Amino acid sequence: MNKLIIISLVAVIAFFVFMKDDNMPQQQLTVYGQDEYGSIDGRVGGKCPEAKCLTIYVAPWCPYCTKAKPLIEKLTKELRSDGVEVAVIVGHDTPEAVEDYAKKYSFPVLLDADKSFYNQKKLGVPFFISSNNEGKIIQELTGSSNNVADMRQRLEL
Repeated sequence: MNKLIIISLVAVIAFFVFMKDDNMPQQQLTVYGQDEYGSIDGRVGGKCPEAKCLTIYVAPWCPYCTKAKPLIEKLTKELRSDGVEVAVIVGHDTPEAVEDYAKKYSFPVLLDADKSFYNQKKLGVPFFISSNNEGKIIQELTGSSNNVADMRQRLEL
């Protein structure tokens, strides 16, 4: 009887530890560097308006994020030209540091200094989440490579 209780308890704990929410979190964030065409509205997550979307989260204090910036710029340009919506979020730091880091990107980015989006996923940085038009997460990836084709394959984009 005690073994059955212990096994049941372990199974319940394992279920909650390994349970993965496959829905993309939704958030409204501030846009930094908005262009004259208003290309992004600050909404991120939820149901993707395209067949697939990519959300990238970086932080100013993260050396891996800084190293990945050229890849992020290239990946974003390539995916957008292929009709994939891409949102780059800069956060997880003070508002001043987040805004200063956002200035380094050649396109508008979203700001998350208060970690409201980050706290919904709590992954390491940089992190990449590909999702579909049903709001389901396709792939999550922490870290990056230096190769756009490799990242596209790993993210199923």
